[in-house]
Amino acid sequence: DGDLGMANIDVQLGFMPDRHLGHFVSGRLSLQDTISHIQEMRFDVIAGCSGSASLAHFPAYKLTLMQEEIKKLSYQYDHVLIDLGAGIGRTSQALTRIAKRCLVVITDEPTSLTDAYAFIKLNTQENPHLLFEIVVNLAENKSRGLRTYETIANVCRKFLNHTPALAGVIHRDKCVREAIRYQTSILHRHPHSQAAMDVQSIAALLLFQRKKKPE
Repeated sequence: DGDLGMANIDVQLGFMPDRHLGHFVSGRLSLQDTISHIQEMRFDVIAGCSGSASLAHFPAYKLTLMQEEIKKLSYQYDHVLIDLGAGIGRTSQALTRIAKRCLVVITDEPTSLTDAYAFIKLNTQENPHLLFEIVVNLAENKSRGLRTYETIANVCRKFLNHTPALAGVIHRDKCVREAIRYQTSILHRHPHSQAAMDVQSIAALLLFQRKKKPE
């Protein structure tokens, strides 16, 4: 969970981690030792610590150390996902630098589109080789989702000379709210819901791209 200081992946997944990034920051544990295994979902998680001032203001040398530790850990896994907090803060920028692909999640709200453009612009300047892809979330229907994507794509094309690809559209789905309420993944709670199928389509596309062109 890369939303340092406002982390909530443990809450969303309904588990109480006995180790988290706060232990890494304090020097009590290595990053490897902060890993929690989620048996039911067959993946590992490094939880954050919500409301922690020490995580919200991560020391620069610890950020550098965490970047290197994440790179080392990545060799143990098929895929490593970093859930970044919104905005272009120092921590988000540092964690974005070690990524090979960046999924920018947007909605059709003007503030979301403005923030997404600012994020893409800044990171394109700092890392021109980073692959950006757009995920449109909370779309009323597929056509409106595509229009939202075209809006951000056109702006990027015009001002950045770069057009991020579309990774997919996730429909607005009441099942998502219910899965959040029950603190579980929508893929487990409602695997046949529209939003779950949308997420699986995006995952399948990303996996296909990786197999087609190894990174």
